[in-house]
Amino acid sequence: MKQERSKRTRDIVVISYIWCKENFKDTKALLSKAYELSGQLGCHFFACLYVQNDVSIYEEIKYCGAKQIYVMNISESDTVNTNGLIHRTKELLMEIDPDIVLFETSKLINDIAPILAVEFNTGLTAECIEFQISESSKLLLQIRTAYEGDMMATILCPQQRPQMATAKLQAMDSLLHTVDYCSDMSIIYSSNGNIIDKPRIEVISTTQQETEDAGGGIYIAIGRGVKSTDESLKSIYSLANLLGAKVVGTRAVVDAGILDYSCQIGLTGKTISPKLYIACGISGALQHMAGIRSAGCLIAINQDAQAEIFKLCDYGIVGKVEEVIPMIMKELQNTEKESIGVIS
Repeated sequence: MKQERSKRTRDIVVISYIWCKENFKDTKALLSKAYELSGQLGCHFFACLYVQNDVSIYEEIKYCGAKQIYVMNISESDTVNTNGLIHRTKELLMEIDPDIVLFETSKLINDIAPILAVEFNTGLTAECIEFQISESSKLLLQIRTAYEGDMMATILCPQQRPQMATAKLQAMDSLLHTVDYCSDMSIIYSSNGNIIDKPRIEVISTTQQETEDAGGGIYIAIGRGVKSTDESLKSIYSLANLLGAKVVGTRAVVDAGILDYSCQIGLTGKTISPKLYIACGISGALQHMAGIRSAGCLIAINQDAQAEIFKLCDYGIVGKVEEVIPMIMKELQNTEKESIGVIS
């Protein structure tokens, strides 16, 4: 029998899909945030982790501060036919009866989370970049960008439970809460075998990564500030060829038909972890910057000296993109010639 709302605790559940070590950084960020929120509410938090491959997370994950960890071993077929995952996860949530459920954002989770929200007759806020607890109501403040990043929205779910949201937080390399060791880890399995009407699916190949490794980790991004002339775009592609980089862009550029959607970076596109990211004519709006959270080096080119991106970049160049790019090309070509001369 469930506890009455006034007497029950406000426990938190984190649901995340771990399919590689790089993706594990997003899970760590969400676990760390759940630990922080549980401390503010004076409650426990539980972790439900879908694990497809052996990513050696079992020992490290025990130091996340969770009261109990459920590791659900899944197969490739589970990622296509999600009936079993949904069924087993629903049973788990009914058993824990949490006030808050936080989902890591991935293709698999984005299939599962809305269905679970409908099953529990509650709301679901997508792609939150931050979570806080209201001091007065103790409700979860679900913070995300709105109107294409022009404003920040804080969303609450005062009536229905659990409060549900998917998260796009700053990736984290290591767990911070090493004091609270969780000794209670359960290995469970999805129940696809118990679903009578499941479809017969043969998985021929699957690509789980949302990020792209093309370009050797070097990306040149086109923003609204780049003139969509043949000359401007030609110079950017010439620089990309010289560096062996991939050309990507913001939502505005994709909407304008300059680039395909597969090249869109940000909250509504892909998330990448580039070694070098050259942002051309990009203002630095949150919805785009969320797509390059783990950039090694960020170089910004913008003619607006007050652009927000100059507060976030490693190196900034104030100037028109169509003028700066040829200058960079010339310097790189001269450097290459000098290097050849030294070798010869």
